[in-house]
Amino acid sequence: MRAIDWVVRTLLLVLSGMATLAVIGSIAAIPAGGLPQGLEQIMPGNVVVVGGQADGAAAPAPSVPANAWAESLTYAVIALAGIAAAGLIVLMRIAGHLGEIARRDRM
Repeated sequence: MRAIDWVVRTLLLVLSGMATLAVIGSIAAIPAGGLPQGLEQIMPGNVVVVGGQADGAAAPAPSVPANAWAESLTYAVIALAGIAAAGLIVLMRIAGHLGEIARRDRM
């Protein structure tokens, strides 16, 4: 096995580990205050009134600032970048191997 193969395998291992940890970090960084922009989860037993307020309306859900989601979104973007980089490296290795096969067939 050539040295470049070991370097590529190590790089893929690092990139896949980074992407996995970034996904875990993204999930862990989701704020506990709720969904952004006033979206609420409808729970069984809650009264949903369209176009008005219910009698004895409950207090509004605590608002989560948009910058609270910045950390979670940053981790998600890092995960996507790691996955894209690993995919690009795999495609480059496939192209290299196909080139070697084509060279052998010409001889």
